[in-house]
Amino acid sequence: MDKKRFEELEEKIGYFFRNRELLKKALTHKSFSFEKDRKENYEVLEFLGDAVIGLIVSEELIKRFPTKSEGELSQIRAYLVSEPSLSELAKTVDLGSYIYLGKGEHLSGGRKKSSILCDVLNLSLVLFILTVTLKLQGKFSRKTSLVRCGKY
Repeated sequence: MDKKRFEELEEKIGYFFRNRELLKKALTHKSFSFEKDRKENYEVLEFLGDAVIGLIVSEELIKRFPTKSEGELSQIRAYLVSEPSLSELAKTVDLGSYIYLGKGEHLSGGRKKSSILCDVLNLSLVLFILTVTLKLQGKFSRKTSLVRCGKY
């Protein structure tokens, strides 16, 4: 994707990414990286994405519905972070047209597949959050890290 396409996507979502290489990775399906013999794709970021989107939605639900029970909040969150909900949101900005797909995935309608749209929307949101969070990370003590505790 050229610079103009990145700018077009950024304009649609209302956010301009500082690290376009990370954005490119978030938009790269494994079929594309396999065909191009590259290792870079969004699969590892997807692991992080699921956790981050769950946290963001949970926090917002607690703010909006302070009297709802944990069970009610869990049901609402499950719906909001579900594949159908996130893929519908992705369609509002035509996110599928920006995804790097392999030929086979492209021919099988990958740009409209709910699972792919959900993953890429999730990752786009995560990149935004990471941009903000990484600035704050320097202020957070590494001593609290599980890795530093020797657990992993």
